[in-house]
Amino acid sequence: MSKSAIAWLLIALGGIGVAVFLIKMVIIGYYPNELVPFVILGVISAALLWLGGRFRKAAALESGSSSQNGPGR
Repeated sequence: MSKSAIAWLLIALGGIGVAVFLIKMVIIGYYPNELVPFVILGVISAALLWLGGRFRKAAALESGSSSQNGPGR
């Protein structure tokens, strides 16, 4: 699996997690005993989004440098 595909997978998973977190916390509401699991979900989802962004940036830099250092150069 390429680094770009992994990046988009992490971004998709993180985005779904953040969406679930926001819908539950803002629209539906929560009971006090649900707070900790949903905050953990939000933090992990945000970390997945951040990590996916880092992977995507690294993949873009690698593809840009490989096209500049092609076989003719």
